[in-house]
Amino acid sequence: MTADNTSALLRCTEASCEARYPIDERIYVCRKCGSLLDVQYAFNLSASVEQTKATFKSRRTTNSMLDQSGVWRFRELLPFVNDPSKVVSLAEGNTPIYDARRSAKYAGLDLLRFKHQGMNPTGSFKDNGMTTGVTQAVAVGATAVACASTGNTSASMAAYAARAGVRAFVFIPADQISYGKLSQSLEYGSQVVEIEGNFDDAMRLVRELADETDLYLLNSINPFRLEGQKTIIIEMMEQCEWQAPDWIVLPGGNLGTLAFTSQLRTWGPAPPLARADRIDLTARNISEVTINPKRAGVSCNVDLRVTSDGPVTVRLAGCK
Repeated sequence: MTADNTSALLRCTEASCEARYPIDERIYVCRKCGSLLDVQYAFNLSASVEQTKATFKSRRTTNSMLDQSGVWRFRELLPFVNDPSKVVSLAEGNTPIYDARRSAKYAGLDLLRFKHQGMNPTGSFKDNGMTTGVTQAVAVGATAVACASTGNTSASMAAYAARAGVRAFVFIPADQISYGKLSQSLEYGSQVVEIEGNFDDAMRLVRELADETDLYLLNSINPFRLEGQKTIIIEMMEQCEWQAPDWIVLPGGNLGTLAFTSQLRTWGPAPPLARADRIDLTARNISEVTINPKRAGVSCNVDLRVTSDGPVTVRLAGCK
């Protein structure tokens, strides 16, 4: 599905390193400096932006598995997959936008809309990223996938692993997981491993196992997870007739949700937005936030507001 002569590779997000690796290399962080990796494309699309938008829209009327996905319908923006038969999809995405008139009136706003990512197959936006993550796992020949999780990630990974026919292993900290999500993981056939400690301990263990065994890691440290999440903004913009909202407000969590903002500025030959400089985050239990603009897709002068339940320090890495 590589578009025209578009090429893809993995690149280190650290500005002082920027090491590059083949797109099919089984790697999660930079081998040279240990920083995060991003999937980088050299777009060479023959169609114009308007023609590409029209193609996205027309696919909504077909019965093709790829076109029914709210992620792979935008596949020109995900040209890391050469063989469409390897795509693992559950018709994720395609989540609605609700016009919240009563909430807008209560908040004193002229207009307020909600994009309901809970309408995904397993109930969270993680499905947008898991379709691309598991697709890459299949592409590199993985037979087992793994994650550390306390909720949504485990349910999503288990569902897509079952769809792909590969084994799934979920590492959870004792007594620290949503039972509703755990039940989904078990129903989809994953093996659940409970460990003593917290989420960080579970994450450290699964990363070590991924380095030492055949397990393919599918936490958000995996750059291909974030590729699917980037399409959320494209779908939202299409639903908004490509008119940028004044504000985008999103929950912070571990800030993996910021992946979609990179699509605001890096879409092919021309960005689809006239402005994309206001992002509001709501975070809990976070005292410090460091955002790498190349990873998150925001500029150094972005109007970034973080609402937290305590003092929070925000830094943009590489900005002076």
